[in-house]
Amino acid sequence: MHKWGILLLLFIFVGCGSDTEITTEKVFNDSSDKLTQTKIVPTLDTPMPEGNVIWCSTFQLAWNELKNDIIKSPIQLTDPVVNAIAQSLNNAKQGKNDLDTQDYYAKAGYVADGIIETIKQEMAAKFPDYDTSHLIPGGEEIIWAYSYLNVRAKFTEPFMEQAFTFINSDGTSTNIEGFGLRESYRSGRRDIARQIDVLYFKEYDEKFGLEEFIIDPCKFTSPYQVILACVEPMDTLNKTIAYIETKIEEFKTADIHESEKIFSGGDELSVPVTCWKIEHDYKKLIGVNLKNKGFDELFIGKALQDISFRLDRSGAFVVSEGNADLMECQPRDFKFNRPFMIYLKKRDGGEPFFAMWVDNAELLNK
Repeated sequence: MHKWGILLLLFIFVGCGSDTEITTEKVFNDSSDKLTQTKIVPTLDTPMPEGNVIWCSTFQLAWNELKNDIIKSPIQLTDPVVNAIAQSLNNAKQGKNDLDTQDYYAKAGYVADGIIETIKQEMAAKFPDYDTSHLIPGGEEIIWAYSYLNVRAKFTEPFMEQAFTFINSDGTSTNIEGFGLRESYRSGRRDIARQIDVLYFKEYDEKFGLEEFIIDPCKFTSPYQVILACVEPMDTLNKTIAYIETKIEEFKTADIHESEKIFSGGDELSVPVTCWKIEHDYKKLIGVNLKNKGFDELFIGKALQDISFRLDRSGAFVVSEGNADLMECQPRDFKFNRPFMIYLKKRDGGEPFFAMWVDNAELLNK
């Protein structure tokens, strides 16, 4: 039973975009309820549903603020099923250390103590271009937990535009917008080729060409790294990322690493363009009471997350020297024309703060 009050959790991610000279139209800008082939998950260890799967750490950042600064202990919920989600959030490794301080904001507090005005004032100082006028009390909130993230990973050189066909996991195909680098451009666009880092690939297969491959489209982005991986999905995003990271580390010790990590010869790269904004409501959490002592008269009234993401030829709004052996490499086609993973993290290590398994073309620009 709800006794009194509402615990409001508001999570917003406005991140990942290209520079102002390149505009990319959103393929989707609405509630997640309108999506039929895409799911938003609260944690990286959530079992993988069918279709596209998206996760962003803003939900985790706000939850951490609530847990550490207000409840001051792991958050417990009365519903056993929903409490399993709470425990995953309590135990998650992702947090503030995965981001530069200038790129995020997170705070929790009591409405009676002026937390909403505090958030507005501090957000205005840190992110003056962001409009916080929508942050208004609803009348019954007791506590707010809020987070905001704005990250850009701009490529040093914009890639060439190109269109190609994406094959969904069910075998259907869609003509999509894309970017990359083809052999026909190579002689005049060595600057683009130099920024591409091959992190791993599995030798050619008669059916698939390159069976697996992992690419950093621009090794010069800092402090964040964009990783694109064409691999088989595991049963969670977390396990899929762990597999990718393992393959990257194994490739570093391979005899061919120094020569094969270079994008060279007749190599080609094709990556889908994806640009969207999704408003998501974690409905399973809404209406569930807390069990923590002193907070057991509160329940979760709202659990919201807005996610904006853009990956285009200029970046995500998420090096090697040549040698004679390069000319002897068999040309490789790094074509992300089938299901693949995108995730962003700090280049020097740490946990991801955004991940998306692209299963189908629902959120790819057509």
